[in-house]
Amino acid sequence: VWINNKNDLLKRAYKNGLNNYLYIFEITFKGFKSFFFKYEEMNIELPYENLIILEQNKKKIIDTSIKGMRSMNQEFSEVEGFIVYKDQKIPIILRLRGDRITHFEEKDKSSYAIKTLGGEKIKGIRKFSFIKPRARNYIHEWLFHEFTEEVGLTKLKYEFIYLKINGENQGLYVFEEGFDKDLLERNQRRNGPILSINQEYSTDIFQTKLELYNKNFWNRDENIKLSNYARNKLRGFLQKKFSLKETFDLEKWASLFAVTDLTYTNHTLGARNTKFYYNPISGLFEPIPFDGHRSHRNYNKNLINFDHRNNYEIASECLDKTICEQPKNHQLRLLYRFFYDEDDNLNLDFYSEYVKAIKKITNKEFLTTFFEKRKK
Repeated sequence: VWINNKNDLLKRAYKNGLNNYLYIFEITFKGFKSFFFKYEEMNIELPYENLIILEQNKKKIIDTSIKGMRSMNQEFSEVEGFIVYKDQKIPIILRLRGDRITHFEEKDKSSYAIKTLGGEKIKGIRKFSFIKPRARNYIHEWLFHEFTEEVGLTKLKYEFIYLKINGENQGLYVFEEGFDKDLLERNQRRNGPILSINQEYSTDIFQTKLELYNKNFWNRDENIKLSNYARNKLRGFLQKKFSLKETFDLEKWASLFAVTDLTYTNHTLGARNTKFYYNPISGLFEPIPFDGHRSHRNYNKNLINFDHRNNYEIASECLDKTICEQPKNHQLRLLYRFFYDEDDNLNLDFYSEYVKAIKKITNKEFLTTFFEKRKK
């Protein structure tokens, strides 16, 4: 029986993570040690009537959800309150946030988007979110962001904190920075337009509208020329009017591709997650890594049909035009545009940067140093 069923049984065991019970004593010991690690605390103060507004909004989102996703017709309600942090009491506007119902389904526990008022900042930031760690892959997404910093990309401030609402403990949360000039300046970047796609219109970047973050600022008379130029340049690339080299900082995008290969976080390369920062100094778009959702479990030889493909191999599927032209594969088409030109020739400028980035990030000395710095 064992000989006939060994492979299938081992595959099921490793697929369901049963092998991780081998580490139960090590996990328990480290869990005990974590009680002595002090995380910062933040307390949201909200009037009772505003809590009711959020609860009603949350119920509508859950009731109108489709296959575990928030309906795009269901908007978020904003309320005012305060955050108490290090003896400061800062006025804020708060709303729920998230597309997946995972962000809302626990009773009395949701993810929130925050904007401070009156020019006040928390940790040097005006826009940020409190997100349930479960919705952000626990430690995996933190590692993703740490890798992006190590390879020189613009990194969101991404930390763990203990959250309270009106003094009631909500447990461990992720503090995740929003997209603002504070982010760019802290990463030694000149303030420039940040673009994303309008998901409510379409998630297909080749068909949808391009939206600006901080549009009130970038639509001012003195700034609109630059923001329009950036939007038209990105649109021009999508319409094949500009080449990859004319549009993107190849080294930085190659670094992001290498990080997503290493950490199994290719989800971030989907157009709905990618944030395009136009650097006014270089005249090129850089990525702002975001939503590094891990889609794979750890590799093991007992996992039959494990998906080993890297971004280059995934993009190469588009050499088969019957695959690439399917409407549902619009994200694959974007990936393809980085590696291949219109004549299906390999884009050597980008490919060489990609290989260089992979060699750097998989170097044993690089990885040893990376983990030693973050061991605690």
